[in-house]
Amino acid sequence: MRRAGEGRRPLAAAFLTLLVPGLGHAYAGTLRRGLAVFLFVNGLYAAGLWLGERALLGFWDRSSFLVLSNVSIPLPTLLPEILNVGATCVAWGIYSDVSYLDPGDSPCRNVGILLTALSGIFAVLAASDAHFLARAGRVGVRRYPAVPAALSFLVPGLGHFLLGRRKKGVLLFLALTSIFVVGLLLSDGNIVDRDRHYYYWAGQILNGGATSIAHLLFAGRRVDAFPPHLDSALLFVTASGLLNVLVMIDAYAEADEEASA
Repeated sequence: MRRAGEGRRPLAAAFLTLLVPGLGHAYAGTLRRGLAVFLFVNGLYAAGLWLGERALLGFWDRSSFLVLSNVSIPLPTLLPEILNVGATCVAWGIYSDVSYLDPGDSPCRNVGILLTALSGIFAVLAASDAHFLARAGRVGVRRYPAVPAALSFLVPGLGHFLLGRRKKGVLLFLALTSIFVVGLLLSDGNIVDRDRHYYYWAGQILNGGATSIAHLLFAGRRVDAFPPHLDSALLFVTASGLLNVLVMIDAYAEADEEASA
C-alpha cells in the first residue's frame, strides 16, 4: 500500500498550496488535512473581507506594479495577502470595481485587514507543510515541522520550546520581544499602523502575535505629531518581524531533522 506523499513532487505540492490552500495536501494524498487547511486559511481571508467591509481595497489603489490586460495589481501593498494567491485573485476579481469604504465607516476594519494578512502567512506555512508531506509522507512521522514554525510565528521561540530547546526558545523570545517593545516605546505605540506604514507593516506582521496585539490596540489612533525617533522605531519593530523569519526557519529545520531521524 502506497503511503501518503510517495511519488509526489514536494515543490509541486508547495506551489499548489500557494495557489489554493489545501490543494497541495490533496496532491500529497492527505485529503482531510487539505480540506482543513482550505477552510482555515480561506476562512481567515473571507472573515477579514467581511469584517473589514472590503477595507483591503484601499491598499489596491496605492501603487501599481503588475499589469495584466491593462489592469494594474499592486502586489507590494497587498503583502502578505498575495501569498494566498487564489483568494486574493478571487477577491480582486469580485471587488476591483467596487469603491472601498473610508476607515471610519467600518468599526472592525483593523480586525479585517489583520485577518486577511494572517491568511497569507498561514498559506506559506501550509505550503511548507504540503512540501514536507509530499517528501516524507505521514508514516512514522512524530512531528510535523510546520507546527513549530507556526508557533514561532505567533510567539518567537515557542516552536523551539515545543521541541524541547527551552533555553533557546526563551532567549529567542526575550531577544525579539525586547526589540519589538523598544520600537513600540520609541514611537509611543504609533508605529504598528498599516495605513500609515504599509510597506513596513508587511515586515512587522512576521512577528505575528506581538504585531497583531499592537495593531488591534494602537492602529487608527489620531496622531497630532509623530515622535522624533520614528525612523528608529520603524527599524526596531520591522527588524523583529524579519528576524522572526529566521526563527521560524530554524524551528522548521530542527523539527524536520527530528522527524527524519
